[in-house]
Amino acid sequence: MKIKINKITIILMLLSMLLPILSILLLEHITISETLANMDSGSFGKTYEFISIEQENFEPDKLYQLINKENTKMAVTSDFELDEINLRSIYFNKRYVNLPMKEGRFFEKKDLKKDNYCAVIGKKLTEESYVKGKERYISILGTEFQVIGILGYECDAVIDNYIYINGYVQNNLFTSSYYQLDFLEGGKEEEIMENLSKGLQKMNIKMERLTMGASYFNSLIPRMLYSRWFLVIFFCDILCLILLSFEWVIHQKEEIGIRQLLGATKGSIFLLLGKRYFNILLVSALAGGIYAVILHPNYKRFLYIGYLVTVPVILIFLMFVILKILKSPLEEVLK
Repeated sequence: MKIKINKITIILMLLSMLLPILSILLLEHITISETLANMDSGSFGKTYEFISIEQENFEPDKLYQLINKENTKMAVTSDFELDEINLRSIYFNKRYVNLPMKEGRFFEKKDLKKDNYCAVIGKKLTEESYVKGKERYISILGTEFQVIGILGYECDAVIDNYIYINGYVQNNLFTSSYYQLDFLEGGKEEEIMENLSKGLQKMNIKMERLTMGASYFNSLIPRMLYSRWFLVIFFCDILCLILLSFEWVIHQKEEIGIRQLLGATKGSIFLLLGKRYFNILLVSALAGGIYAVILHPNYKRFLYIGYLVTVPVILIFLMFVILKILKSPLEEVLK
């Protein structure tokens, strides 16, 4: 019996660790497929719009202040071509899309601030960078930027020749009258454009709307469709863990009966089994968390959300099964 218990415990621990990891890989495949499909257009939002600002030496942080007031996820980019290298300034008000990273990470909201000279470069530009101390740097138009990440996918892509820089330092390198607004969440584009136009007018800045478009990927595969498939797989993961957890509890029946014969209280048995199961989940969560943080840092929040949803559901089911066994007659438990 002990061998069977050990086997089922090992299987439960491995499955608890592997299912979240496999879900992360699936999510990465979906989001990177979306990114690659939209890469040629240069827009990663559901919809996008190009605007022109009619003011000499316009400071884009005025535009950033306005999009910070919006509840919809948005990004502002501006491009500058530099010797066959695409230089792109970027700012976003919440979170950006998941881009394929070869090393490091993409920008986070905390990176986008004044006088923070940081950049994310494409993999083909790695040779243009250099290491100083423990950090990597790249010189752009005579200005040194710290490289916090290197973009790259298995195959060559347009993004391999891009340099993304913090939008707040854009004017120290180049000025632009043209900006692209990426609406990472759809539905309120017209309302937001009206708010931006009025906000800039109050600063005596005229904004002209040029062209707009929609995501190519979403026109092929609606986001709702692949979101539903992901939810189906996620609930299948939970079902597998519930069934295996049930089998794990059943394998404890003999020990439960023996402990009851020896005078152990139902409360102490319940706490003992709960502690054992919690330890299994803890080891699995730590292993999955380490994997996510090291290899897929952009997806670690999805892992945490997955555990927050999965663990309470499994624990409630587990408590119900254990209590049912403890309430059963001793003769039935020892069968």
